[in-house]
Amino acid sequence: NGWDTFIVPIESGLDIGKSQAELRQVVENGISTAVAQINITPSIPDVLKYLQWALETELGTIPPYLTALWSIKRGNTSTTAVKYSATIRSIVIQEMLHLGLVANVISSLGGTPDLSPEKVIKAYPRGLPHQDSNVLNFIDIHLAPASPELIKYTFLKIELPTKSNSPPQKENWDTLGQFYEFLKETLSQLPESSFQDRNQVTSIYDPSRHPGGGLIKVISRDLALKALQEIVDQGEGRNGGRFEDKKRDVLAHFYAFEDLLSIDFDPDAVYPAILDPPSVNSTLGKALYKDDITRSYSLLFDGAYSLLLRNLNKLLRGDLKDNSPEFNKISNIFFTLMITILPQIAEDLYTIGPIGPSFSLSNEDSSALTARAIQIKLAPGIKGGNIDSIIAAFTSIRDTEVTHRINYYERYQLSADFSRGTVSPEKLAFLVDEAKRFIALKVDPLPPDVIIDDATAEKENIEWFPTHCACFRSGRGDLLNQEYTNDLFYACADGPFTGVEQALEIEKRWARILATPDVTMYWPIVNFKGPLVHIEWMCLDNYTGEIIAKGFITKARKGHKGACHFKSEQLTFYRDV
Repeated sequence: NGWDTFIVPIESGLDIGKSQAELRQVVENGISTAVAQINITPSIPDVLKYLQWALETELGTIPPYLTALWSIKRGNTSTTAVKYSATIRSIVIQEMLHLGLVANVISSLGGTPDLSPEKVIKAYPRGLPHQDSNVLNFIDIHLAPASPELIKYTFLKIELPTKSNSPPQKENWDTLGQFYEFLKETLSQLPESSFQDRNQVTSIYDPSRHPGGGLIKVISRDLALKALQEIVDQGEGRNGGRFEDKKRDVLAHFYAFEDLLSIDFDPDAVYPAILDPPSVNSTLGKALYKDDITRSYSLLFDGAYSLLLRNLNKLLRGDLKDNSPEFNKISNIFFTLMITILPQIAEDLYTIGPIGPSFSLSNEDSSALTARAIQIKLAPGIKGGNIDSIIAAFTSIRDTEVTHRINYYERYQLSADFSRGTVSPEKLAFLVDEAKRFIALKVDPLPPDVIIDDATAEKENIEWFPTHCACFRSGRGDLLNQEYTNDLFYACADGPFTGVEQALEIEKRWARILATPDVTMYWPIVNFKGPLVHIEWMCLDNYTGEIIAKGFITKARKGHKGACHFKSEQLTFYRDV
Protein backbone atom coordinates (compact mmCIF):
# COMPACT_ATOMS: atom_id res chain seq x y z
CA ASN A 1 0.00 0.00 0.00
CA GLY A 2 2.98 2.32 -0.36
CA TRP A 3 3.46 2.99 3.33
CA ASP A 4 7.25 2.76 2.90
CA THR A 5 7.22 5.69 0.46
CA PHE A 6 5.86 8.30 2.87
CA ILE A 7 8.08 11.34 3.43
CA VAL A 8 7.82 12.13 7.14
CA PRO A 9 8.33 15.84 8.00
CA ILE A 10 10.77 16.63 10.80
CA GLU A 11 8.06 18.78 12.44
CA SER A 12 5.97 15.68 13.08
CA GLY A 13 8.25 14.48 15.86
CA LEU A 14 8.35 11.02 14.29
CA ASP A 15 11.54 9.05 13.91
CA ILE A 16 12.37 8.46 10.24
CA GLY A 17 13.03 4.85 11.14
CA LYS A 18 9.44 4.13 12.20
CA SER A 19 8.14 0.82 10.92
CA GLN A 20 5.36 0.57 8.36
CA ALA A 21 3.04 -0.76 11.06
CA GLU A 22 3.78 2.24 13.29
CA LEU A 23 3.28 4.68 10.43
CA ARG A 24 -0.02 3.01 9.63
CA GLN A 25 -1.10 3.45 13.25
CA VAL A 26 -0.13 7.13 13.12
CA VAL A 27 -2.35 7.69 10.08
CA GLU A 28 -5.27 5.74 11.50
CA ASN A 29 -5.04 7.61 14.84
CA GLY A 30 -5.40 10.95 13.09
CA ILE A 31 -2.13 12.63 14.10
CA SER A 32 -1.53 15.73 12.00
CA THR A 33 1.82 16.85 10.57
CA ALA A 34 0.49 20.08 9.10
CA VAL A 35 2.00 23.46 9.93
CA ALA A 36 -0.32 26.32 10.92
CA GLN A 37 -0.72 28.98 8.27
CA ILE A 38 -0.62 32.73 8.90
CA ASN A 39 -4.01 34.40 9.17
CA ILE A 40 -4.55 37.23 6.70
CA THR A 41 -7.76 39.25 6.52
CA PRO A 42 -9.59 37.51 3.67
CA SER A 43 -11.26 39.07 0.66
CA ILE A 44 -14.68 37.86 -0.49
CA PRO A 45 -13.30 36.52 -3.83
CA ASP A 46 -10.67 34.49 -1.93
CA VAL A 47 -13.25 33.09 0.48
CA LEU A 48 -15.52 32.12 -2.42
CA LYS A 49 -12.55 30.36 -4.05
CA TYR A 50 -11.91 28.32 -0.89
CA LEU A 51 -15.59 27.44 -0.57
CA GLN A 52 -15.61 26.25 -4.19
CA TRP A 53 -12.70 23.99 -3.22
CA ALA A 54 -14.89 22.61 -0.42
CA LEU A 55 -17.74 22.03 -2.86
CA GLU A 56 -15.47 20.09 -5.20
CA THR A 57 -13.95 18.17 -2.28
CA GLU A 58 -17.37 17.01 -1.07
CA LEU A 59 -18.31 15.96 -4.59
CA GLY A 60 -15.02 14.09 -5.01
CA THR A 61 -15.99 11.67 -2.22
CA ILE A 62 -19.38 10.74 -3.71
CA PRO A 63 -18.39 8.60 -6.77
CA PRO A 64 -16.23 6.19 -4.71
CA TYR A 65 -19.01 5.84 -2.15
CA LEU A 66 -21.60 5.24 -4.89
CA THR A 67 -19.33 2.75 -6.68
CA ALA A 68 -19.06 0.71 -3.48
CA LEU A 69 -22.80 0.99 -2.77
CA TRP A 70 -23.91 -0.11 -6.23
CA SER A 71 -21.42 -3.02 -6.27
CA ILE A 72 -23.45 -4.72 -3.52
CA LYS A 73 -25.82 -7.25 -5.04
CA ARG A 74 -29.43 -6.15 -4.84
CA GLY A 75 -31.58 -8.68 -2.97
CA ASN A 76 -28.65 -10.27 -1.16
CA THR A 77 -29.67 -10.76 2.47
CA SER A 78 -26.26 -11.46 3.99
CA THR A 79 -25.07 -9.35 6.90
CA THR A 80 -22.42 -7.87 4.62
CA ALA A 81 -24.95 -6.71 2.02
CA VAL A 82 -27.47 -5.35 4.51
CA LYS A 83 -25.05 -3.42 6.76
CA TYR A 84 -22.69 -2.19 4.06
CA SER A 85 -25.64 -0.95 1.96
CA ALA A 86 -27.38 0.82 4.84
CA THR A 87 -24.21 2.52 6.09
CA ILE A 88 -22.86 3.67 2.74
CA ARG A 89 -26.28 4.84 1.52
CA SER A 90 -26.87 7.02 4.60
CA ILE A 91 -23.39 8.57 4.24
CA VAL A 92 -23.92 9.32 0.53
CA ILE A 93 -27.17 11.10 1.40
CA GLN A 94 -25.34 13.24 3.94
CA GLU A 95 -22.55 14.02 1.48
CA MET A 96 -25.25 15.36 -0.85
CA LEU A 97 -26.48 17.47 2.07
CA HIS A 98 -22.94 18.82 2.50
CA LEU A 99 -22.97 20.03 -1.12
CA GLY A 100 -26.13 22.00 -0.36
CA LEU A 101 -24.74 23.47 2.86
CA VAL A 102 -21.55 24.70 1.17
CA ALA A 103 -23.58 26.02 -1.78
CA ASN A 104 -25.79 28.08 0.56
CA VAL A 105 -22.72 29.63 2.22
CA ILE A 106 -21.34 30.55 -1.22
CA SER A 107 -24.65 32.10 -2.26
CA SER A 108 -24.96 34.01 1.00
CA LEU A 109 -21.66 35.74 0.25
CA GLY A 110 -22.83 36.72 -3.24
CA GLY A 111 -21.04 33.93 -5.11
CA THR A 112 -22.39 31.25 -7.42
CA PRO A 113 -21.68 27.60 -6.58
CA ASP A 114 -20.43 25.75 -9.64
CA LEU A 115 -21.02 22.01 -10.07
CA SER A 116 -21.01 22.09 -13.85
CA PRO A 117 -19.64 18.74 -15.07
CA GLU A 118 -17.03 20.42 -17.25
CA LYS A 119 -15.51 21.98 -14.13
CA VAL A 120 -15.83 19.28 -11.47
CA ILE A 121 -15.56 15.87 -13.16
CA LYS A 122 -12.05 14.44 -12.74
CA ALA A 123 -10.60 11.03 -13.63
CA TYR A 124 -10.01 8.41 -10.94
CA PRO A 125 -7.75 7.47 -9.20
CA ARG A 126 -7.27 10.94 -7.78
CA GLY A 127 -6.57 12.84 -4.61
CA LEU A 128 -8.86 15.42 -3.10
CA PRO A 129 -8.42 19.04 -4.21
CA HIS A 130 -5.46 20.93 -2.73
CA GLN A 131 -4.03 18.03 -0.72
CA ASP A 132 -0.39 17.38 -1.60
CA SER A 133 0.73 13.77 -2.06
CA ASN A 134 3.57 14.32 0.45
CA VAL A 135 1.29 14.77 3.46
CA LEU A 136 1.12 11.84 5.86
CA ASN A 137 -2.56 11.09 5.37
CA PHE A 138 -2.66 11.55 1.59
CA ILE A 139 -6.04 10.32 0.37
CA ASP A 140 -5.61 8.37 -2.85
CA ILE A 141 -9.18 7.71 -3.98
CA HIS A 142 -10.08 4.73 -6.12
CA LEU A 143 -13.32 3.50 -7.66
CA ALA A 144 -13.68 -0.08 -6.44
CA PRO A 145 -16.32 -2.56 -5.24
CA ALA A 146 -17.09 -2.63 -1.52
CA SER A 147 -14.50 -4.40 0.64
CA PRO A 148 -12.86 -4.06 4.06
CA GLU A 149 -9.68 -2.86 2.34
CA LEU A 150 -11.55 -0.06 0.57
CA ILE A 151 -13.13 0.98 3.87
CA LYS A 152 -9.84 0.92 5.78
CA TYR A 153 -7.46 2.51 3.29
CA THR A 154 -9.76 4.98 1.51
CA PHE A 155 -13.03 5.70 3.32
CA LEU A 156 -11.56 5.95 6.83
CA LYS A 157 -8.82 8.25 5.54
CA ILE A 158 -11.42 10.53 3.93
CA GLU A 159 -13.38 10.81 7.19
CA LEU A 160 -10.36 10.75 9.55
CA PRO A 161 -11.02 12.81 12.73
CA THR A 162 -8.85 15.83 13.45
CA LYS A 163 -6.94 15.82 16.71
CA SER A 164 -7.31 18.80 19.04
CA ASN A 165 -3.71 19.92 18.48
CA SER A 166 -4.03 20.00 14.69
CA PRO A 167 -3.89 23.50 13.18
CA PRO A 168 -6.39 24.83 10.63
CA GLN A 169 -5.00 24.32 7.16
CA LYS A 170 -5.90 25.86 3.79
CA GLU A 171 -3.94 23.38 1.68
CA ASN A 172 -1.92 20.19 2.16
CA TRP A 173 -4.02 19.20 5.16
CA ASP A 174 -3.97 15.75 6.74
CA THR A 175 -7.69 15.77 7.53
CA LEU A 176 -10.70 17.45 5.98
CA GLY A 177 -11.52 18.78 9.45
CA GLN A 178 -8.40 20.95 9.29
CA PHE A 179 -9.57 22.46 6.02
CA TYR A 180 -13.03 23.17 7.46
CA GLU A 181 -11.46 24.74 10.55
CA PHE A 182 -9.55 27.04 8.19
CA LEU A 183 -12.81 27.90 6.41
CA LYS A 184 -14.55 28.64 9.73
CA GLU A 185 -11.69 30.87 10.88
CA THR A 186 -11.79 32.67 7.53
CA LEU A 187 -15.55 33.23 7.66
CA SER A 188 -15.23 34.49 11.25
CA GLN A 189 -13.06 37.36 10.00
CA LEU A 190 -15.67 38.63 7.54
CA PRO A 191 -18.05 41.42 8.58
CA GLU A 192 -21.62 40.41 9.37
CA SER A 193 -22.86 42.50 6.44
CA SER A 194 -21.13 40.09 4.03
CA PHE A 195 -23.79 37.46 4.71
CA GLN A 196 -27.14 38.11 3.04
CA ASP A 197 -30.31 36.20 2.22
CA ARG A 198 -29.24 35.41 -1.35
CA ASN A 199 -30.41 32.44 -3.45
CA GLN A 200 -30.87 30.05 -0.52
CA VAL A 201 -32.06 26.48 -1.15
CA THR A 202 -33.77 24.57 1.66
CA SER A 203 -36.41 22.25 0.22
CA ILE A 204 -34.43 19.69 -1.81
CA TYR A 205 -33.27 17.77 1.29
CA ASP A 206 -36.11 16.40 3.45
CA PRO A 207 -34.86 15.86 7.04
CA SER A 208 -37.92 13.73 7.86
CA ARG A 209 -36.77 11.13 5.32
CA HIS A 210 -33.01 11.33 5.71
CA PRO A 211 -30.56 11.41 8.64
CA GLY A 212 -28.58 14.39 9.80
CA GLY A 213 -30.97 17.34 9.75
CA GLY A 214 -31.70 19.53 6.77
CA LEU A 215 -30.29 22.37 4.74
CA ILE A 216 -29.57 25.58 6.61
CA LYS A 217 -30.74 28.92 5.26
CA VAL A 218 -27.51 30.93 5.55
CA ILE A 219 -28.37 34.57 6.19
CA SER A 220 -25.77 35.41 8.86
CA ARG A 221 -22.20 34.60 9.85
CA ASP A 222 -23.36 32.38 12.72
CA LEU A 223 -25.51 30.31 10.36
CA ALA A 224 -22.61 30.01 7.89
CA LEU A 225 -20.41 28.67 10.69
CA LYS A 226 -23.19 26.34 11.80
CA ALA A 227 -23.49 24.93 8.28
CA LEU A 228 -19.77 24.12 8.12
CA GLN A 229 -19.75 22.67 11.65
CA GLU A 230 -22.62 20.36 10.63
CA ILE A 231 -20.37 18.95 7.91
CA VAL A 232 -17.49 18.36 10.33
CA ASP A 233 -19.74 16.77 12.99
CA GLN A 234 -21.30 14.36 10.51
CA GLY A 235 -17.90 13.32 9.14
CA GLU A 236 -15.73 12.90 12.21
CA GLY A 237 -18.02 13.26 15.23
CA ARG A 238 -19.36 16.03 17.44
CA ASN A 239 -16.86 17.50 19.93
CA GLY A 240 -14.42 14.66 19.36
CA GLY A 241 -16.98 11.95 20.07
CA ARG A 242 -18.26 9.03 17.99
CA PHE A 243 -21.67 10.54 17.31
CA GLU A 244 -22.71 13.37 15.02
CA ASP A 245 -25.42 14.87 17.23
CA LYS A 246 -26.39 15.52 20.84
CA LYS A 247 -28.86 12.62 20.86
CA ARG A 248 -25.96 10.19 20.31
CA ASP A 249 -28.08 8.02 18.02
CA VAL A 250 -26.25 8.48 14.68
CA LEU A 251 -22.59 7.54 14.30
CA ALA A 252 -20.33 9.99 12.50
CA HIS A 253 -19.05 8.75 9.14
CA PHE A 254 -15.62 7.65 10.39
CA TYR A 255 -17.07 5.49 13.16
CA ALA A 256 -19.90 4.15 11.00
CA PHE A 257 -17.32 2.96 8.47
CA GLU A 258 -15.12 1.63 11.27
CA ASP A 259 -17.99 -0.50 12.58
CA LEU A 260 -18.21 -2.26 9.19
CA LEU A 261 -14.73 -3.68 9.78
CA SER A 262 -16.12 -5.79 12.64
CA ILE A 263 -18.32 -7.74 10.19
CA ASP A 264 -17.14 -11.01 8.66
CA PHE A 265 -17.07 -9.83 5.06
CA ASP A 266 -18.81 -12.04 2.49
CA PRO A 267 -17.23 -11.46 -0.95
CA ASP A 268 -20.17 -13.20 -2.63
CA ALA A 269 -22.37 -10.24 -1.62
CA VAL A 270 -20.45 -7.96 -3.99
CA TYR A 271 -19.97 -7.93 -7.76
CA PRO A 272 -16.31 -8.32 -8.79
CA ALA A 273 -15.00 -5.48 -10.93
CA ILE A 274 -11.77 -3.93 -12.14
CA LEU A 275 -10.20 -1.09 -10.19
CA ASP A 276 -10.76 2.46 -11.54
CA PRO A 277 -12.65 1.83 -14.80
CA PRO A 278 -11.29 4.23 -17.44
CA SER A 279 -13.29 6.57 -19.63
CA VAL A 280 -14.49 4.88 -22.81
CA ASN A 281 -12.68 7.45 -24.94
CA SER A 282 -9.35 7.26 -23.10
CA THR A 283 -6.45 5.27 -24.54
CA LEU A 284 -6.96 2.51 -21.98
CA GLY A 285 -10.71 2.63 -22.45
CA LYS A 286 -10.46 2.13 -26.20
CA ALA A 287 -8.45 -1.04 -25.56
CA LEU A 288 -10.69 -2.27 -22.74
CA TYR A 289 -14.22 -1.62 -24.04
CA LYS A 290 -14.17 -3.90 -27.07
CA ASP A 291 -17.69 -5.16 -26.45
CA ASP A 292 -20.19 -2.70 -27.99
CA ILE A 293 -22.83 -3.24 -25.30
CA THR A 294 -20.43 -2.71 -22.39
CA ARG A 295 -19.08 0.37 -24.16
CA SER A 296 -22.62 1.74 -24.71
CA TYR A 297 -23.60 1.07 -21.10
CA SER A 298 -20.53 2.94 -19.86
CA LEU A 299 -21.30 5.91 -22.12
CA LEU A 300 -24.92 5.78 -20.93
CA PHE A 301 -23.78 5.99 -17.32
CA ASP A 302 -21.41 8.89 -18.02
CA GLY A 303 -24.21 10.76 -19.78
CA ALA A 304 -26.62 10.18 -16.90
CA TYR A 305 -24.04 11.28 -14.31
CA SER A 306 -23.18 14.45 -16.24
CA LEU A 307 -26.90 15.19 -16.66
CA LEU A 308 -27.40 14.68 -12.92
CA LEU A 309 -24.69 17.24 -12.13
CA ARG A 310 -26.17 19.76 -14.57
CA ASN A 311 -29.55 19.51 -12.87
CA LEU A 312 -28.04 19.55 -9.36
CA ASN A 313 -26.12 22.68 -10.39
CA LYS A 314 -29.40 24.36 -11.39
CA LEU A 315 -30.92 23.52 -8.00
CA LEU A 316 -27.98 24.59 -5.81
CA ARG A 317 -27.28 27.86 -7.63
CA GLY A 318 -30.46 29.20 -6.03
CA ASP A 319 -31.82 30.75 -9.22
CA LEU A 320 -35.11 28.87 -8.81
CA LYS A 321 -37.65 29.59 -6.11
CA ASP A 322 -38.05 26.66 -3.71
CA ASN A 323 -41.06 24.49 -4.57
CA SER A 324 -41.81 26.49 -7.72
CA PRO A 325 -42.92 24.42 -10.73
CA GLU A 326 -39.52 24.89 -12.37
CA PHE A 327 -37.65 23.90 -9.18
CA ASN A 328 -39.79 20.82 -8.69
CA LYS A 329 -39.33 19.81 -12.33
CA ILE A 330 -35.54 19.95 -12.02
CA SER A 331 -35.70 18.24 -8.62
CA ASN A 332 -37.74 15.35 -10.06
CA ILE A 333 -35.24 14.92 -12.90
CA PHE A 334 -32.38 14.87 -10.40
CA PHE A 335 -33.99 12.22 -8.19
CA THR A 336 -35.00 10.08 -11.18
CA LEU A 337 -31.36 10.01 -12.25
CA MET A 338 -30.00 9.44 -8.73
CA ILE A 339 -32.47 6.85 -7.45
CA THR A 340 -33.54 5.00 -10.59
CA ILE A 341 -31.30 5.45 -13.62
CA LEU A 342 -27.73 5.54 -12.29
CA PRO A 343 -27.98 2.53 -9.92
CA GLN A 344 -29.74 0.46 -12.59
CA ILE A 345 -27.11 1.23 -15.23
CA ALA A 346 -24.36 0.43 -12.70
CA GLU A 347 -26.02 -2.88 -11.84
CA ASP A 348 -26.27 -3.82 -15.52
CA LEU A 349 -22.59 -2.91 -16.01
CA TYR A 350 -21.57 -5.14 -13.11
CA THR A 351 -23.67 -8.09 -14.31
CA ILE A 352 -22.57 -8.14 -17.97
CA GLY A 353 -18.86 -7.74 -17.26
CA PRO A 354 -16.41 -7.00 -14.46
CA ILE A 355 -16.51 -3.24 -15.16
CA GLY A 356 -18.13 -0.61 -12.98
CA PRO A 357 -18.97 3.02 -13.77
CA SER A 358 -16.16 5.48 -14.53
CA PHE A 359 -18.04 8.75 -13.72
CA SER A 360 -16.56 10.45 -16.81
CA LEU A 361 -17.70 13.58 -18.63
CA SER A 362 -20.40 13.45 -21.31
CA ASN A 363 -22.24 16.13 -23.27
CA GLU A 364 -25.23 13.99 -24.29
CA ASP A 365 -28.68 15.34 -23.42
CA SER A 366 -31.76 13.37 -22.38
CA SER A 367 -32.89 12.82 -25.97
CA ALA A 368 -29.51 11.38 -26.99
CA LEU A 369 -29.40 9.22 -23.86
CA THR A 370 -32.92 7.90 -24.52
CA ALA A 371 -31.84 6.96 -28.05
CA ARG A 372 -28.66 5.29 -26.74
CA ALA A 373 -30.65 3.19 -24.24
CA ILE A 374 -33.00 2.06 -27.02
CA GLN A 375 -29.99 1.12 -29.17
CA ILE A 376 -28.66 -1.03 -26.34
CA LYS A 377 -31.97 -2.88 -26.13
CA LEU A 378 -32.10 -3.50 -29.90
CA ALA A 379 -28.45 -4.54 -30.25
CA PRO A 380 -27.57 -8.26 -30.35
CA GLY A 381 -25.85 -9.69 -27.30
CA ILE A 382 -26.34 -9.96 -23.55
CA LYS A 383 -28.01 -7.00 -21.85
CA GLY A 384 -28.66 -6.26 -18.20
CA GLY A 385 -32.09 -6.77 -16.71
CA ASN A 386 -32.85 -3.08 -16.17
CA ILE A 387 -32.78 -1.76 -19.72
CA ASP A 388 -36.58 -1.39 -20.10
CA SER A 389 -36.82 0.54 -16.82
CA ILE A 390 -33.86 2.72 -17.86
CA ILE A 391 -35.51 3.56 -21.21
CA ALA A 392 -38.79 4.47 -19.48
CA ALA A 393 -37.01 6.75 -16.99
CA PHE A 394 -34.96 8.54 -19.67
CA THR A 395 -38.10 8.97 -21.80
CA SER A 396 -39.87 10.57 -18.83
CA ILE A 397 -36.99 13.03 -18.35
CA ARG A 398 -36.87 13.86 -22.06
CA ASP A 399 -40.60 14.54 -22.20
CA THR A 400 -40.47 16.65 -19.04
CA GLU A 401 -37.67 18.81 -20.44
CA VAL A 402 -39.52 19.33 -23.71
CA THR A 403 -42.91 20.29 -22.27
CA HIS A 404 -41.89 22.74 -19.53
CA ARG A 405 -40.42 26.18 -20.00
CA ILE A 406 -39.12 28.69 -17.52
CA ASN A 407 -41.11 31.37 -15.75
CA TYR A 408 -38.38 33.91 -15.10
CA TYR A 409 -40.41 35.78 -12.50
CA GLU A 410 -40.42 32.61 -10.38
CA ARG A 411 -36.75 31.90 -11.12
CA TYR A 412 -35.63 35.30 -9.81
CA GLN A 413 -38.44 35.63 -7.22
CA LEU A 414 -39.50 39.00 -8.63
CA SER A 415 -42.01 41.04 -6.62
CA ALA A 416 -44.61 41.18 -9.44
CA ASP A 417 -45.22 39.14 -12.60
CA PHE A 418 -45.50 41.21 -15.79
CA SER A 419 -45.26 38.22 -18.13
CA ARG A 420 -49.04 37.79 -18.30
CA GLY A 421 -52.41 39.13 -17.14
CA THR A 422 -52.72 42.23 -15.06
CA VAL A 423 -51.14 43.60 -11.92
CA SER A 424 -53.54 45.20 -9.46
CA PRO A 425 -53.76 49.02 -9.33
CA GLU A 426 -52.62 48.92 -5.71
CA LYS A 427 -49.51 46.92 -6.64
CA LEU A 428 -48.77 49.20 -9.58
CA ALA A 429 -49.01 52.28 -7.34
CA PHE A 430 -46.67 50.70 -4.80
CA LEU A 431 -44.12 49.79 -7.49
CA VAL A 432 -44.22 53.30 -8.97
CA ASP A 433 -43.44 54.68 -5.51
CA GLU A 434 -40.55 52.20 -5.29
CA ALA A 435 -39.30 53.46 -8.67
CA LYS A 436 -39.22 56.99 -7.25
CA ARG A 437 -37.24 55.73 -4.24
CA PHE A 438 -34.67 53.97 -6.42
CA ILE A 439 -34.28 57.03 -8.66
CA ALA A 440 -33.59 59.15 -5.58
CA LEU A 441 -30.66 56.84 -4.71
CA LYS A 442 -28.92 57.54 -8.05
CA VAL A 443 -25.49 59.18 -7.80
CA ASP A 444 -24.51 60.74 -11.13
CA PRO A 445 -21.67 60.74 -11.80
CA LEU A 446 -20.65 57.85 -9.57
CA PRO A 447 -17.42 58.74 -7.69
CA PRO A 448 -14.48 56.53 -8.72
CA ASP A 449 -14.00 55.32 -5.13
CA VAL A 450 -17.58 53.92 -5.03
CA ILE A 451 -17.39 50.30 -6.18
CA ILE A 452 -20.62 48.44 -6.90
CA ASP A 453 -19.80 44.72 -6.91
CA ASP A 454 -21.62 42.38 -9.30
CA ALA A 455 -23.59 40.61 -6.57
CA THR A 456 -25.00 43.91 -5.23
CA ALA A 457 -25.82 45.17 -8.73
CA GLU A 458 -27.66 41.96 -9.60
CA LYS A 459 -29.64 41.95 -6.33
CA GLU A 460 -30.70 45.60 -6.76
CA ASN A 461 -31.53 45.10 -10.46
CA ILE A 462 -33.86 42.25 -9.49
CA GLU A 463 -35.57 44.68 -7.08
CA TRP A 464 -35.71 47.41 -9.75
CA PHE A 465 -37.09 45.51 -12.75
CA PRO A 466 -40.75 45.20 -11.59
CA THR A 467 -40.77 48.95 -10.87
CA HIS A 468 -39.53 49.58 -14.41
CA CYS A 469 -42.42 47.52 -15.81
CA ALA A 470 -44.90 49.29 -13.55
CA CYS A 471 -43.79 52.68 -14.88
CA PHE A 472 -44.46 51.49 -18.45
CA ARG A 473 -47.87 50.07 -17.52
CA SER A 474 -48.71 53.34 -15.71
CA GLY A 475 -47.52 55.61 -18.53
CA ARG A 476 -44.85 57.22 -16.31
CA GLY A 477 -42.36 58.19 -19.00
CA ASP A 478 -41.11 60.97 -16.71
CA LEU A 479 -39.79 58.35 -14.29
CA LEU A 480 -38.44 56.08 -17.02
CA ASN A 481 -36.34 58.97 -18.36
CA GLN A 482 -34.71 59.37 -14.94
CA GLU A 483 -33.46 55.78 -14.84
CA TYR A 484 -30.43 56.73 -16.98
CA THR A 485 -27.11 58.40 -16.22
CA ASN A 486 -26.14 61.55 -18.14
CA ASP A 487 -23.38 59.69 -20.01
CA LEU A 488 -25.74 56.95 -21.26
CA PHE A 489 -24.51 55.03 -24.31
CA TYR A 490 -27.51 53.91 -26.41
CA ALA A 491 -26.91 51.30 -29.15
CA CYS A 492 -29.76 50.76 -31.64
CA ALA A 493 -30.78 51.27 -35.28
CA ASP A 494 -29.56 54.69 -36.53
CA GLY A 495 -27.25 54.83 -33.51
CA PRO A 496 -25.23 54.70 -31.48
CA PHE A 497 -26.16 57.70 -29.34
CA THR A 498 -24.06 59.17 -26.55
CA GLY A 499 -25.56 61.19 -23.73
CA VAL A 500 -29.01 61.05 -22.24
CA GLU A 501 -30.41 63.98 -24.26
CA GLN A 502 -29.89 62.23 -27.60
CA ALA A 503 -31.23 58.99 -26.16
CA LEU A 504 -34.44 60.57 -24.92
CA GLU A 505 -35.26 61.73 -28.47
CA ILE A 506 -35.11 58.09 -29.56
CA GLU A 507 -37.16 57.07 -26.53
CA LYS A 508 -40.16 58.93 -28.04
CA ARG A 509 -40.88 55.83 -30.12
CA TRP A 510 -41.83 54.15 -26.84
CA ALA A 511 -44.32 56.93 -26.18
CA ARG A 512 -46.05 56.04 -29.46
CA ILE A 513 -46.51 52.48 -28.29
CA LEU A 514 -47.74 53.51 -24.85
CA ALA A 515 -50.21 56.00 -26.40
CA THR A 516 -51.89 53.32 -28.54
CA PRO A 517 -55.37 52.58 -27.13
CA ASP A 518 -56.14 49.12 -25.73
CA VAL A 519 -52.57 47.83 -25.93
CA THR A 520 -50.83 46.09 -23.02
CA MET A 521 -47.09 45.55 -22.73
CA TYR A 522 -45.71 42.23 -21.45
CA TRP A 523 -42.18 41.14 -20.50
CA PRO A 524 -42.09 37.30 -20.68
CA ILE A 525 -38.30 36.88 -20.52
CA VAL A 526 -35.76 38.61 -18.29
CA ASN A 527 -32.25 37.51 -17.31
CA PHE A 528 -29.92 39.00 -14.70
CA LYS A 529 -26.14 38.63 -14.43
CA GLY A 530 -24.24 41.16 -12.33
CA PRO A 531 -25.00 44.63 -13.80
CA LEU A 532 -26.48 43.16 -17.01
CA VAL A 533 -30.24 42.87 -17.59
CA HIS A 534 -31.60 41.21 -20.74
CA ILE A 535 -35.31 41.79 -21.47
CA GLU A 536 -37.63 40.44 -24.16
CA TRP A 537 -41.01 42.20 -24.48
CA MET A 538 -44.12 42.39 -26.64
CA CYS A 539 -47.24 44.56 -26.91
CA LEU A 540 -50.60 42.86 -27.51
CA ASP A 541 -53.88 44.35 -28.74
CA ASN A 542 -56.32 43.73 -25.90
CA TYR A 543 -59.22 43.19 -28.33
CA THR A 544 -57.72 41.05 -31.10
CA GLY A 545 -54.75 39.50 -29.30
CA GLU A 546 -52.46 40.57 -32.17
CA ILE A 547 -48.83 41.43 -31.58
CA ILE A 548 -48.50 45.19 -32.15
CA ALA A 549 -44.76 45.42 -31.48
CA LYS A 550 -42.00 43.35 -29.92
CA GLY A 551 -38.27 43.43 -29.31
CA PHE A 552 -35.47 42.93 -26.83
CA ILE A 553 -33.35 45.21 -24.69
CA THR A 554 -30.05 44.79 -22.85
CA LYS A 555 -29.16 47.25 -20.12
CA ALA A 556 -26.08 47.71 -17.94
CA ARG A 557 -27.24 49.02 -14.58
CA LYS A 558 -24.89 49.38 -11.58
CA GLY A 559 -27.61 48.96 -9.00
CA HIS A 560 -29.59 51.87 -7.57
CA LYS A 561 -26.61 54.22 -7.12
CA GLY A 562 -24.95 53.53 -10.45
CA ALA A 563 -28.23 53.48 -12.46
CA CYS A 564 -28.38 52.57 -16.16
CA HIS A 565 -25.38 53.70 -18.22
CA PHE A 566 -25.75 51.43 -21.28
CA LYS A 567 -28.73 50.29 -23.34
CA SER A 568 -29.08 48.36 -26.58
CA GLU A 569 -32.33 47.38 -28.22
CA GLN A 570 -34.08 45.92 -31.23
CA LEU A 571 -37.62 47.15 -31.83
CA THR A 572 -40.10 45.96 -34.47
CA PHE A 573 -43.58 47.38 -35.23
CA TYR A 574 -46.10 44.87 -36.61
CA ARG A 575 -49.26 47.04 -36.83
CA ASP A 576 -50.18 50.70 -36.99
CA VAL A 577 -49.36 52.56 -33.82
